[in-house]
Amino acid sequence: MLGLAVLFVMAIYFMILFLVIRFCYKKAINKGKTKKIAFLFGLLGFSLVFLPVFWDYIPNRIYFNYLCKNDTQLQVYKTFEEWNTENPDVLETLTPFSYEERDEKIKTDPNYRNRSFDGITYEVRFANQRILFYWSKPLSQKLALQIKRSSYLLFDIKSNQVIAKIDKISSGPGNVLELGGKGYKIWLNDECQHNNYKLISRFARQFNVFRD
Repeated sequence: MLGLAVLFVMAIYFMILFLVIRFCYKKAINKGKTKKIAFLFGLLGFSLVFLPVFWDYIPNRIYFNYLCKNDTQLQVYKTFEEWNTENPDVLETLTPFSYEERDEKIKTDPNYRNRSFDGITYEVRFANQRILFYWSKPLSQKLALQIKRSSYLLFDIKSNQVIAKIDKISSGPGNVLELGGKGYKIWLNDECQHNNYKLISRFARQFNVFRD
């Protein structure tokens, strides 16, 4: 039903666009202008209708593709081998928390609560006795042109250090029917095709953060 409504609105919009271009072109011809000048009038009519809605599409694509290419690589600050060497015999003592255990820890132990890095708030998703797997909501990292960044972090409680991080870039208002979905430019909806979550999850599994 929503899809039909969107198609209906788009059909009306492009019909208006066509009529405005046609009107501007014919108006110029009727005033004795050359076809070249009439074409420019038609282009002006096109711009008056098209740009207020779609002006940000091309800059959005350029910026989005740039970020996807350059800002979505797994950043490893300490390899598993380095961490394991610095913490001998610790890995065997780590067992993944269930969701209930994690939630109880969040309530009772300040080490397991949400925390901020560089002004961005991160929420605990998975944890064990030593390592936390954090996620930040996209709404907390708005960039420009309806582009947002969310991040995943692997964090060591004892050393108080980030072990690894990966960013995820998304674009557009999202599902406008959901809470938090803002705007109507659903044609900007996109997400980097890199499998960011799997990359850092594979890395995090070495630290016994996830339950099988």
